[in-house]
Amino acid sequence: MDSECRILRLQPELGAMFADAMDILSLSMWRLSCKANYHQVSSSFRRSLVKLLRPFLPSPHSFIDLTSKFNAVFGGEFALTFILRDPTYLPSRVDVYVGIFGFEGFCEAFLDDPVVRDVIDTHVYVTVSPVDALRLLVTRTLSVHTLGGKTISIHCSHTVSATAPVCRAACTALSNFVTSYSFGCSHPILTLNRRALLADLAFPHQPLFQHDVFTHMLKHRFSLAVSPAAWPEYRELRAVIRRDADSPSTLGGALGIVVDTEWDDSREITQACWRHLYVCPAQGRYFGDRGSLIGFFDPLNGDETYCEAHDVAPFGQMVLWRVSSTFECNDACDFDDILEEGVTSIPVLIKKDPHGEIRDVISDRYMGF
Repeated sequence: MDSECRILRLQPELGAMFADAMDILSLSMWRLSCKANYHQVSSSFRRSLVKLLRPFLPSPHSFIDLTSKFNAVFGGEFALTFILRDPTYLPSRVDVYVGIFGFEGFCEAFLDDPVVRDVIDTHVYVTVSPVDALRLLVTRTLSVHTLGGKTISIHCSHTVSATAPVCRAACTALSNFVTSYSFGCSHPILTLNRRALLADLAFPHQPLFQHDVFTHMLKHRFSLAVSPAAWPEYRELRAVIRRDADSPSTLGGALGIVVDTEWDDSREITQACWRHLYVCPAQGRYFGDRGSLIGFFDPLNGDETYCEAHDVAPFGQMVLWRVSSTFECNDACDFDDILEEGVTSIPVLIKKDPHGEIRDVISDRYMGF
């Protein structure tokens, strides 16, 4: 008996609906299935960016084009919302970061836009103190309040890298960027599971609205901690193995062993830094390493090539960094090959290796802060 295998194809409207409902990892896999789904995913990324901006600006396309012109990046809660793809997580502000040499031109062009002038209630320039500027890598901010009660903050980076302040965020869940061609998430293994490591050393220098950001994150089931050991699967404990229990309990996650419910106090309880999973706050990081998530809206039609040629994140002027945390690593991550001991960030130039997928990192260590 002959059998037929029919390939069912979704109508474009249904494909778009499914794409908009998927998480970012599912989208990245779904786009590999066929050409039609690839285009649905690329369109979904662009729709998401426009949809998130529309409550702030009625016609966001000119604003997106402006960020592209000046190689600016979206960060903060706005970028987090894009990464999460959760329609219930709606930030009340948009944070845009611009390199030090493009800030003045960006702000002038933004305020001269007729679409922007129609929605502005007030705007003010705020100069950051020198001490806070070195901690946050932000020197000035243009804060725009709209008639709809929203806030658009345009930040001037302390360096030529627009992403440098993103890497000085108050927690790893806010260490993301979005452009009109690309996006990046520094700790996807944590962020996509609603977890974040705190950069608690920078707390005294963070702006006042950061408390509201944390409150918003907690309302949306985020777990905040200084050490990865706060979460069971990142907790390495030495315990007495239960051998004759009637109903043994299992320590889940990384260990998966049967243990006593009563710990043996004579044995040491240690914390592993989990460097191989890129969740150690002390290790050096950069967008493009194995622990980060990098994506392009439409790579087959030249988005990745454009980013590389025009120094758009994750290429061009970027940064190496480690989390500004009180966490003490027991595995000497302070002495890794990315950053020297005591260095929290360094401006770098990132280019794609023409002979493979490795991205070369060219660093001037004398420019570190």
